[in-house]
Amino acid sequence: MSESSPSESSPPEVAAGEAVVYSVPEMSCDHCVNAITGEVSAVDGVTDVVVDLATKLVTVTGGAPDAVVAAIDEAGFDIAE
Repeated sequence: MSESSPSESSPPEVAAGEAVVYSVPEMSCDHCVNAITGEVSAVDGVTDVVVDLATKLVTVTGGAPDAVVAAIDEAGFDIAE
Protein backbone atom coordinates (compact mmCIF):
# COMPACT_ATOMS: atom_id res chain seq x y z
CA MET A 1 0.00 0.00 0.00
CA SER A 2 1.55 3.30 -1.07
CA GLU A 3 0.60 6.75 0.07
CA SER A 4 0.97 9.79 -2.11
CA SER A 5 2.87 12.70 -0.70
CA PRO A 6 1.19 16.10 -0.56
CA SER A 7 3.31 17.31 -3.47
CA GLU A 8 1.94 14.51 -5.63
CA SER A 9 -1.71 15.24 -4.90
CA SER A 10 -3.71 17.64 -6.99
CA PRO A 11 -3.79 21.22 -5.71
CA PRO A 12 -6.87 22.20 -3.75
CA GLU A 13 -9.39 24.52 -5.30
CA VAL A 14 -9.74 28.00 -3.92
CA ALA A 15 -12.67 28.25 -1.51
CA ALA A 16 -15.98 29.12 -3.13
CA GLY A 17 -16.28 32.84 -3.57
CA GLU A 18 -12.57 33.46 -2.90
CA ALA A 19 -10.76 35.46 -5.56
CA VAL A 20 -7.07 35.29 -6.48
CA VAL A 21 -5.39 38.11 -8.41
CA TYR A 22 -2.66 37.37 -10.95
CA SER A 23 -0.40 40.00 -12.53
CA VAL A 24 0.06 39.48 -16.28
CA PRO A 25 2.27 42.36 -17.46
CA GLU A 26 2.50 41.16 -21.09
CA MET A 27 -1.20 41.87 -21.79
CA SER A 28 -1.55 44.70 -24.29
CA CYS A 29 -4.81 44.38 -26.24
CA ASP A 30 -8.37 43.06 -26.34
CA HIS A 31 -7.13 39.87 -28.01
CA CYS A 32 -5.01 39.22 -24.91
CA VAL A 33 -8.04 39.77 -22.68
CA ASN A 34 -10.17 37.40 -24.76
CA ALA A 35 -7.49 34.69 -24.89
CA ILE A 36 -6.94 34.72 -21.13
CA THR A 37 -10.66 34.91 -20.36
CA GLY A 38 -11.40 31.94 -22.62
CA GLU A 39 -8.65 29.70 -21.24
CA VAL A 40 -9.22 30.53 -17.57
CA SER A 41 -13.01 30.23 -17.85
CA ALA A 42 -12.56 26.62 -18.98
CA VAL A 43 -10.73 25.64 -15.76
CA ASP A 44 -12.79 23.37 -13.49
CA GLY A 45 -14.18 25.23 -10.51
CA VAL A 46 -13.68 28.74 -11.90
CA THR A 47 -16.85 30.76 -11.42
CA ASP A 48 -15.68 34.22 -12.49
CA VAL A 49 -12.83 35.80 -14.46
CA VAL A 50 -12.20 39.54 -14.63
CA VAL A 51 -9.34 40.73 -16.83
CA ASP A 52 -8.34 44.39 -16.37
CA LEU A 53 -6.16 45.48 -19.27
CA ALA A 54 -5.36 48.88 -17.71
CA THR A 55 -3.86 47.35 -14.55
CA LYS A 56 -2.78 44.11 -16.26
CA LEU A 57 -4.46 42.09 -13.51
CA VAL A 58 -6.55 38.93 -13.82
CA THR A 59 -8.93 38.25 -10.94
CA VAL A 60 -10.17 34.66 -10.78
CA THR A 61 -12.82 33.30 -8.44
CA GLY A 62 -12.63 29.55 -7.73
CA GLY A 63 -10.55 26.86 -9.39
CA ALA A 64 -7.16 25.42 -8.50
CA PRO A 65 -4.43 28.09 -8.66
CA ASP A 66 -2.01 25.75 -10.48
CA ALA A 67 -4.67 25.09 -13.13
CA VAL A 68 -5.36 28.81 -13.52
CA VAL A 69 -1.64 29.55 -13.98
CA ALA A 70 -1.46 26.74 -16.55
CA ALA A 71 -4.45 28.20 -18.41
CA ILE A 72 -2.85 31.66 -18.51
CA ASP A 73 0.32 30.01 -19.82
CA GLU A 74 -1.72 28.15 -22.44
CA ALA A 75 -3.10 31.52 -23.58
CA GLY A 76 0.52 32.56 -24.17
CA PHE A 77 1.27 34.67 -21.10
CA ASP A 78 3.46 34.48 -18.02
CA ILE A 79 2.48 35.44 -14.49
CA ALA A 80 4.66 38.09 -12.83
CA GLU A 81 6.49 36.76 -9.79
